Amino acid sequence: MTRREALQLAAAALAAPSFAAQKAPWSGYVTSAFAVDDVRRLIVLDPKADAAVRTALTTHPAAAKLGCALTTTASNWRPKPEADAALTDPVEQLAVAAGAMVNSAALEILGKQSYDALALDAALLSARHPSPAKLTRTEYLEFLKAVDIRCQIELHTLDPEESDIHAWLAGTARWYRDGQNYLGELAAALAAGAGSPLFDASDPLFRLSERVRRAEPVTKADLQAAKPSSAYGRALRHALDQVSTG
Repeated sequence: MTRREALQLAAAALAAPSFAAQKAPWSGYVTSAFAVDDVRRLIVLDPKADAAVRTALTTHPAAAKLGCALTTTASNWRPKPEADAALTDPVEQLAVAAGAMVNSAALEILGKQSYDALALDAALLSARHPSPAKLTRTEYLEFLKAVDIRCQIELHTLDPEESDIHAWLAGTARWYRDGQNYLGELAAALAAGAGSPLFDASDPLFRLSERVRRAEPVTKADLQAAKPSSAYGRALRHALDQVSTG
């Protein structure tokens, strides 16, 4: 999730009462964002997926990831029919709602056992973007901060929440401070190379999503044959089932 996406999320949560914001620590954000992205890729192979949801997730990836910091329920996760002030495009609204459903469903599986959210974040990031050499915490932190600075370029398109600008600015400052702390913790976890018992890079669901990401040939039969071998894989399968049939 980029800085602009996360800040837009804060504004959307204030302006859109149909979405219930979840106050969550920074640890776990990478996992939630990856789950949304992985399900967004896998849904193109799911024959039972709702066409509107598939279209929303595949055409609005940034909006879908906004939903990774929201929670919803499986019984009533679609956005209300009336337009809200923050997201006026109904397809984009559906993408955010579907992202929130994916996040909730994934956390439902992962939350069944106690785990280190930061370690899972680092394990997923390392598996998707492996480093060719052993790096130190300082080197990882320099890289993460460079990416963070690049994301700030998009801030010029952000509309602040003007109904309470002081609260919005205070929240933005708090978000930035917490984000910088998280980058330091994530860099340390990456340098330590610690994995997570909830994730296996060879998990068939994760590997299939990676094949879609790299535009390799895949079929619907590949999705049917893919059986998750880790808690993260089971979370992807559960989230995909929820968002496809909900």
